[in-house]
Amino acid sequence: MARVLYAWELGAGMGHIEKVWKILAELRRRGHEVIAVARDHELAERRFGPLGIVVRPAPKFFMKVIPTPATYAGMLAVQGWTQPAALVAAAMHWKAIVDEIRPDFALVDHGPTVLLVLRGGGVPTAVLGSGWSIPPLSSPLPRLMMNGVASEKEVAATAVLERGIVRCVNSVTKSIGVPPLEVVADLFAEATPFLLTFPELDHYGRRRPEPTYWGPQMLLNRGRGPTWSGTGRRLAGYLKTSVPGALALVEAIRQRSDIDGLLYLAGADSATCAALSSPTLTLVPEPLDLDAVLADAEVLISHAGMGTVSAGMLHGCAQLVVPAHLEQHVVGVLLSRLGVGGAVTAPDSDAGRSTIDAVMGDASLLVAARVLAARHAGFDQAAAALAITDECEALIGR
Repeated sequence: MARVLYAWELGAGMGHIEKVWKILAELRRRGHEVIAVARDHELAERRFGPLGIVVRPAPKFFMKVIPTPATYAGMLAVQGWTQPAALVAAAMHWKAIVDEIRPDFALVDHGPTVLLVLRGGGVPTAVLGSGWSIPPLSSPLPRLMMNGVASEKEVAATAVLERGIVRCVNSVTKSIGVPPLEVVADLFAEATPFLLTFPELDHYGRRRPEPTYWGPQMLLNRGRGPTWSGTGRRLAGYLKTSVPGALALVEAIRQRSDIDGLLYLAGADSATCAALSSPTLTLVPEPLDLDAVLADAEVLISHAGMGTVSAGMLHGCAQLVVPAHLEQHVVGVLLSRLGVGGAVTAPDSDAGRSTIDAVMGDASLLVAARVLAARHAGFDQAAAALAITDECEALIGR
């Protein structure tokens, strides 16, 4: 049997665990050894440990925190890919890990440095993600799907940045023993992509030619079931108290008399949830069983995490999102373009209240959401996970 390296380098949150859990579980069931090198070691240990997976912490290099850049190249720059000393330090740490583990196959989640050190080494590799971390392979790489198209000036600036990144990478390739890059997109040239999203939710918009979209991988049935009062429009969701605008949205919703709401308020205790609840809105401090709750809900509220939004899409819910960062803002843009939802950043503003009223009161959004759900009615994420595992085994045996 093969030794599989799962490498999660960048990003945060349960979504990284959810999208790979079934695949790693199936690889273990089929007898493969799996070693997970994870950015959130504690979270990964909790979820992967019971599967018999060895979990190790990923090296972390804390760069300057700025808003998420609108291009993959911009993200690389933030991670130090224009600074040879910073890049070689990160690459040597990952090279040491790869050299020690000696994997027969690598499954990479948002891991540009991992992809770099694997280049030319002969290890079959796949990269998985929901869109943002697997950009279309053009030069320069495209920007995220936002309102309007990139101007000539923006495209030119990205091209200049990418040339700087390539110069930086090629100044250290001999030190880490990998072939040089011609363009940034070469990072992905040796990796098989697993796009774990629907085409409608691709951060870069529709790709040409259209790749294989495997659909999302989610763990939805772990939490509290629905408790509806029986009146009002059923609203459910998940908000974090730490995200700007989240509590303002709770306040705006709790004043409505036309809803029957159930929200998981992460970061709040039972007393806080009770104090913020109203006759039409119940707040709880524990996760919801989204499969059960969304089966009866009409509106989903979230921060536009891909797993949550995908669940809402499959259940035909209109969606109201409070993005916490740019990737999620892009999802809000996509929901608006699809005619199934909207995004708010300042719920107590006139624009915010208008968006809330539109999502809560415009029946056409729910109709469009149901049409979109029907388009994906045959989606089976368990079957998709098995098919991806088959592909992984084919790569191992290649």
